[in-house]
Amino acid sequence: MRIGLIVFDSPVNSAEVASLAVLLREAGVSIEQIDTIARVRSAAKVTDILAAVAAETGFLIGELVGERRHNAVSVARFAVSWVAARAAGASTTTIGQVLGNRDHTTIIHQLRRATDLRQTDADFRALTDRLLQRFTGSIQ
Repeated sequence: MRIGLIVFDSPVNSAEVASLAVLLREAGVSIEQIDTIARVRSAAKVTDILAAVAAETGFLIGELVGERRHNAVSVARFAVSWVAARAAGASTTTIGQVLGNRDHTTIIHQLRRATDLRQTDADFRALTDRLLQRFTGSIQ
């Protein structure tokens, strides 16, 4: 059996991740790459960021991971991507998986748009600064 991605509904620590790896191996699940476990932790944090953006913007998580391309929803996704890359160190692949299985190139585009918006939109910059502060303890 191969597991591509496991997403936790709450943050996990490295001891819990190591325990999960042992349990999976004992159950006969092969973990093909060592970074799979790191992606699990990263994805868990991205889901926390997704929930925080949903709460801050008033969108449902389903709207943020859905197909809707309305500007306000897209801008909220930009915030998720930007904060996830900075606060969680999440890869574009992991962010894309959490945001409704979007391609990593879509996330690269979102990161560029978010960077541009932070320069031109004070509200977007304030939102991303608040989220960055919440998830890292500082504004970088």
